[in-house]
Amino acid sequence: PESESESEPESESEHEPESEPEDEPAHAESSLVVGSTTYRYTAPVMGGKASLHWVVTDEASGTVDLALTKAGAGGWLSLAMPEAAGEMVGAHAIVAEGTAVQFVELNSYEPPFPAMNSSGMRVAFESASSSVQDGETILIVSGAKLPLGSASLIFGLNDGCAFPCEHSAHGAETMELSAPTSDGDGAIAGAAVKREHVGCLAAGTVSLLCVARL
Repeated sequence: PESESESEPESESEHEPESEPEDEPAHAESSLVVGSTTYRYTAPVMGGKASLHWVVTDEASGTVDLALTKAGAGGWLSLAMPEAAGEMVGAHAIVAEGTAVQFVELNSYEPPFPAMNSSGMRVAFESASSSVQDGETILIVSGAKLPLGSASLIFGLNDGCAFPCEHSAHGAETMELSAPTSDGDGAIAGAAVKREHVGCLAAGTVSLLCVARL
């Protein structure tokens, strides 16, 4: 007779890996106000080196106001719209340095990057500007037309040198942007950030932005 301590072999299904947990919302209510714009949500990006703030102004047309912030007035800060999610090459970037902005096409892994007109950017927007407020650099993009359910963005920054020097932080995110609510109680519904960093694109001394699988 079989020993009582022996047991039937476990079925293969019992050894199947557990499913990965779903991404939890990584946002909070924003307290940022720039000019006449009050931003509704915020989420950390680039490992917490910067924060993205946003408010949906027109859900039907997918219009959103964005503000990317980092500590300090030095260096540069960039927000790029990729041709393919997470890919640097082909992205169109808005770069803030102090109170100035420039528009560039990231057409290769290393500079120089050709300048662009704002009207030729992949994502249409009403205006882009930069300011320094309360010791932070703020890159402002107003009236951006983005897919609210899945907006792919790439970020980069360096706190101590001029663009396009090597970044000190970088990242790529797919943002699930929520529409404004009318309950008036400050509740946040639906906004989330999903991220899966894969690696960084580098060439020579330049490692500008990060590739992510989104």
